[in-house]
Amino acid sequence: MKIFSIFLVFFTFGLSAEEHGSHIDHNHHNQAHQHAPIGVMGSHLHEEGSWMFSYRFMYMDMDGLRKGTDRVSRSDANGPMMAGKYPMVPRQMTMKMHMLGTMYGVTDDLTMSLMIPWLEKSMDSSARMMGGTGPENKFSTRSDGFGDIKLGSLYRLYKNDDLEVIFNLGLSLPTGSYEEQGKNPMSMGNELRQGYPMQLGSGTFDLMPGITIAGHTDTLGYGAQVIGTIPLGRNSQGYSQGDSIKFNTWLSRKITRNFSLSGRIELNSWNDYNGHDDELVGRVNMMPTADHDLRGGTRADAYIGGNYLFTEGALKGHNLGLEFGMPFYQQLEGPNLETDYILTVGWRVSF
Repeated sequence: MKIFSIFLVFFTFGLSAEEHGSHIDHNHHNQAHQHAPIGVMGSHLHEEGSWMFSYRFMYMDMDGLRKGTDRVSRSDANGPMMAGKYPMVPRQMTMKMHMLGTMYGVTDDLTMSLMIPWLEKSMDSSARMMGGTGPENKFSTRSDGFGDIKLGSLYRLYKNDDLEVIFNLGLSLPTGSYEEQGKNPMSMGNELRQGYPMQLGSGTFDLMPGITIAGHTDTLGYGAQVIGTIPLGRNSQGYSQGDSIKFNTWLSRKITRNFSLSGRIELNSWNDYNGHDDELVGRVNMMPTADHDLRGGTRADAYIGGNYLFTEGALKGHNLGLEFGMPFYQQLEGPNLETDYILTVGWRVSF
């Protein structure tokens, strides 16, 4: 039902954009509002033989616990197993992602893309020893390295003077580590497998199909995109991440030819894992981050952003974008960390 509702909203938005759009400038993406917000990828094609290179930095902050749609206090979650609590629970987590990307126009209707992420994750947790009656013991873990590299293709299905429809097809490669180790107060000084949120990759090849509708008028840019992620099999530890779907819709307003402001809504829904890591299954009652059946959730984020397009001088063709977003709805299998905010800054150059 969630997926059906997302597609219904997407379809309705597309019909509305096609009906009410006005004549657009045929010089493709030569004004700031014609570019999608920096947090949207795979939203436009490039002319045959042209290139785009990009760098994005994303920072995500997660603080506090949530179960379902309700916030859960740490004292309610952290305690003895016999009381239905967890001896170890996460307190706070940050994730930094550096993403290098390139796109190349094979033909006017086909563009290929490559995305290479570098991830830095840090989690602060609490442990209560002696059956949950001891003092709170705080500790931190880290993981960093390459994430899963993504190959993509964009193929134009339809275009008129008002908008275009693009078929997105991506393949995520299992280049990120999913065997990250770390110490905790109960590991007796040994390195043990970290929980699922601290892993850097899925360990599986993932298919990523989708559809994008994008267009612009003289003063507005608009679009909608839906992308799914479907794991193809299980990794060497015997599990795969759950299927997920992401829906984006955005509107940009021209301030000047070089500068625009944008608003965006993003909906994410993801399922529990299929299978489990044998090194974590023995700790599902110790910490929620080790439970493969507590990985699902749904989140809706609202973003505001801006684009600045350089149209003259040595930086002609360069585009600077920024977005800041916060969730307005979260439903998590839990207790697990809720998201507080997401910041994305990026630089794109086309030639």
